[in-house]
Amino acid sequence: MYAEKSETWLTSLMMALILFLCSCIVAAVLVSSQYIFDKIRRNGTQIVIRFMGMILCAIAMQFMIDGVAQLLPGVLGTAFTHAGVTH
Repeated sequence: MYAEKSETWLTSLMMALILFLCSCIVAAVLVSSQYIFDKIRRNGTQIVIRFMGMILCAIAMQFMIDGVAQLLPGVLGTAFTHAGVTH
């Protein structure tokens, strides 16, 4: 995402190491997922499912708000959309 902004080889190396570390964490969670679900049991699994559903709804709402803001410019302020964010 920001790889083109890395100016030195050290920055690129750090980005690659962080990506590798995140990949290892995700792999460890996926490998141990059966153990995790055995520990949290049915109620914990239902809580995780509902929480992930809430996150998905929040992402969907933001997509809809951004779409309406592009369709009808000037209706929504930049506080609701990603239009005011500069990278």
